Amino acid sequence: MIAKSLPLLLLTTWVLACTPPPAAETAAAPEAYWLYVASGNGATGGGIGIYRFWPASGEVVAVDTSAEVPASSYLAVADDRLYSLHSDSSGAGILAALAVDPATGAVSLLGEALTGGQGPCYVSVAGNTVLVANYSSGNISATRRTPQGLGPQTGRIQHEGHSVNPDRQEAPHPHMIIPVPGTDLVLVPDLGTDQVFAYQLDEMGALSPAPVPHIAISPGAGPRHMALHPSQPRAYILNELNATVSSLELDPAQGLTAVLSTASTLPPDFDEYNKSSDIHITPDGRYLYAANRGPNSLAIFDLTASPDSLKLVDIVDCGGEWPRAFAIDPTGQFVLVANMYSNQISVFRIDSATGRLSKEHEIPSVSSPQGLRFVPVKG
Repeated sequence: MIAKSLPLLLLTTWVLACTPPPAAETAAAPEAYWLYVASGNGATGGGIGIYRFWPASGEVVAVDTSAEVPASSYLAVADDRLYSLHSDSSGAGILAALAVDPATGAVSLLGEALTGGQGPCYVSVAGNTVLVANYSSGNISATRRTPQGLGPQTGRIQHEGHSVNPDRQEAPHPHMIIPVPGTDLVLVPDLGTDQVFAYQLDEMGALSPAPVPHIAISPGAGPRHMALHPSQPRAYILNELNATVSSLELDPAQGLTAVLSTASTLPPDFDEYNKSSDIHITPDGRYLYAANRGPNSLAIFDLTASPDSLKLVDIVDCGGEWPRAFAIDPTGQFVLVANMYSNQISVFRIDSATGRLSKEHEIPSVSSPQGLRFVPVKG
């Protein structure tokens, strides 16, 4: 009886961990946030752009650009620490840890470490561990985080295999790595193998395959990024190569156990070039957004009827060219789109009744913007 009850207990614990407290118990949202933007490339340089964002209006003001790290690609935030990725002249991945001054927004480099691979494309934090996906070399790694910066690497796993697209799926290409809140699970979409892998992360930072170690996505789909529902056991995969979103069943004790539904992020008659890029869900779990590079669009899905409904509401222009990444602000009122080729960020207001977007602001002169992260302003 106890053994049979354990999965239900874990699921209940996970849902409670992911569900925000009642409004009366929720701390007031900060009046402003620091917005950090990973920017630049090998040709133009870059670093980390520092902006101040006001959620009441969606206004964004440039503060500074930090050159503490060059040409940053993606960012992660934990406590008053910022973690950034870039590559050295040989192509080796570099993970940087930076301290954030929450009063001024300034960042200072604490230390760097090798990611254990090439082409690092995503970084996240789980407890005392920093997780990295190395796209080009096809592996993932885990590194201990310390108050002083970065400790030793605690795990590295090489993916194997390939899939049906000879140009993009000739080898494994993990494109994201994220922990599941309230569990020991870590999920990794692999564009090169058409699989999403699941690992368990222990207290020492070691990674091992979960009981359900991977789940297959449609051949040629190219799973790139994913988003977790804030209160339901669901994960949503954005497939870059066939421009679809898939809803997956998430068992917090096992891994990803079933593909439940799939929907296109493009109009039915679209037959031009496209590479889907990023996916996010509003904090209340009502709306899901997915970005398309090529048509430069955002697809809007309504999840209110069911977490698997994926009801397409609209497809709108992203306000620029090549939306490599976007973010929903912590209050759930705005979508900020990093348009890499047009070197600007578009700010859209979310209609809370429909999920539709209306453009309100634009941040110009951002060198190849890629990843975006928010930190509350303090003091």
